[in-house]
Amino acid sequence: MAKLLKFDFTTADEKKAFVDSCEAEFEAMLDEAVAKVMARRELHIITLSGPTCSGKTTTARKLIDELTAAGRDVHVISIDDFYYDRKFLDERAARLGIAVDFDSVDTIDLEALSECVSAIVRGEDVNVPHYNFKSGTRVKGRLIDVKEESVFIFEGIQAIYPEVTALFKGLDTVSIHISVAEDAICNGKLFEKRDIRFFRRLVRDYKFRGASVDFTFFLWKSVCANEDAHILPYMDSADIKLSSLMGYELAMIKKPLMDTLATVDSGSEIYGKVCQIKQAFDKIPELSQSLLPQFSVYREFLG
Repeated sequence: MAKLLKFDFTTADEKKAFVDSCEAEFEAMLDEAVAKVMARRELHIITLSGPTCSGKTTTARKLIDELTAAGRDVHVISIDDFYYDRKFLDERAARLGIAVDFDSVDTIDLEALSECVSAIVRGEDVNVPHYNFKSGTRVKGRLIDVKEESVFIFEGIQAIYPEVTALFKGLDTVSIHISVAEDAICNGKLFEKRDIRFFRRLVRDYKFRGASVDFTFFLWKSVCANEDAHILPYMDSADIKLSSLMGYELAMIKKPLMDTLATVDSGSEIYGKVCQIKQAFDKIPELSQSLLPQFSVYREFLG
């Protein structure tokens, strides 16, 4: 089902009111999800999953704030921190004649992750590693003192993979999945939900991760293949499902997206696709990023 986005604002006050109303709608949805989690007073484990550029960071922060305010001892554990060392992954990939795919569950040390979960269940202090992406190594992280009031949020795109969810089978857990759950229609133009996340990633990775548009286009093929195989078939199994589609976002991302796409040379293999994106945004008005609240979910992508 597609969501109809209408940009019929004209004055500065109308623009601000529109953004604020979209933010309030999203916050209400998050509040409802948090309330469901808070009602489970004996709950100790939460899994938070979602495909790339879905809004997991903001959702995790909201959970942390609310649970901490309620007196819970909250810890976020990134499943990314359980990656095998890059040297091991490179050597294994070379033997198999394939490239390393960091979205694959095969890159996760499931045994180490299982030991971490088991220690938490037993109420024992647990050593959580940290993965240094610069060096490609899993290094010493932090020691967590597991208390009766402790809550652990296992966060990552892999949190919904069946190989990972199997580690929590039989335990009292709540699973949360966030994504752009709807397509959007604006000025008669359909914007598919996956494309909306792609726009977010193009801007985010160019601004904050030094990735060229060409490189993000190249990676997107494997990202989509992994989602089709390991995320989309299982997303309905989550206890709580959230959508991060913001009613203002196509107007908000237009300028930074156009600026990002302008870096693509006309001789690039993707130039034709870039022109198609530009054309799709042609009649969409612009909204200034200055209208975003400080802790908006959309700052994950625009800064």
